[in-house]
Amino acid sequence: MKSQSGTTLWQGGTTIDRRAAALPRPLVRDEHHAIGDLLPEFSEEALRKSYRGQGMELIPGMFRTRQSFPRAHRFDLTELLAWERRTKALMSAGQAFDVIHDPSFRTLKPYAVIPVQAFGQPLQSVIMEMHRRLSLDPYGFALLWIGSGGYVTPLHHDGEMVHGRWNLVVRGNKQFDFVPPSCRRVPRRPLWDLCRRFSSMYTSPVPEAWLSDGTGAIRANLGPGQMVTWGRRWWHRVEIDDSAVTITLSTRGHRPQDKLRPRALAQRLGVRLFGEVEHYLESLDSQPPVMTPGELRSLCR
Repeated sequence: MKSQSGTTLWQGGTTIDRRAAALPRPLVRDEHHAIGDLLPEFSEEALRKSYRGQGMELIPGMFRTRQSFPRAHRFDLTELLAWERRTKALMSAGQAFDVIHDPSFRTLKPYAVIPVQAFGQPLQSVIMEMHRRLSLDPYGFALLWIGSGGYVTPLHHDGEMVHGRWNLVVRGNKQFDFVPPSCRRVPRRPLWDLCRRFSSMYTSPVPEAWLSDGTGAIRANLGPGQMVTWGRRWWHRVEIDDSAVTITLSTRGHRPQDKLRPRALAQRLGVRLFGEVEHYLESLDSQPPVMTPGELRSLCR
């Protein structure tokens, strides 16, 4: 059936073909009937008990809202690395969870992206059971996204190597705005810009007119137990609910068997020639400063 936004809604637990060619539009499925009994397991206590790391990188979304990506190319990373460093904070895990869950920090818009492998019991078993019930691809859920205060992920696409990523809301609410890959209304960054997968619209909302004037944009508001997927290179902007903590799980969307195919080889050659921001930031020293809740609280003021 169709929602008012034009999104196709799927009922039932059958597997959907995740090839890009089979996903001409983002698809939303309500899986509450299949996993509703597992959603309460994603409590603050379970997160703290299950997390096995000592530290955690926290993104203060308030800073990223105020400062757009700087212009950057592979021969001059100074500004980009400085921006990356001042828009993240390295904290102890306990303090990071304090900041995310404390309502007094919501103006900071704290956010974290955590590999699923960083969690042990009891959440590890819960995530594996969700994977089994939902009949996801063999690689299952890879990332846990957690934040509060209305954090916004700017309009971007995931690149050539990401196929139909699933994103499941397990707590809170998230709004996804999608724009077709071929839409020329989306302002692009130059090819040499390392942040070219992000639109220069940055955190600005997708114009309401695009949802109804034939542009093909789609808006999906997801609550607990609802899941969305999208095909390769679809533009998307994500905004979490500002009134409470929101948690989602997602698949990574990369397929190892595709690495030797022509499209993947062309992508890897392009990275060699032009670069991509993720590859450089992972290989260079962009370690964020170690901060305490007290220091973050002073920034909120």
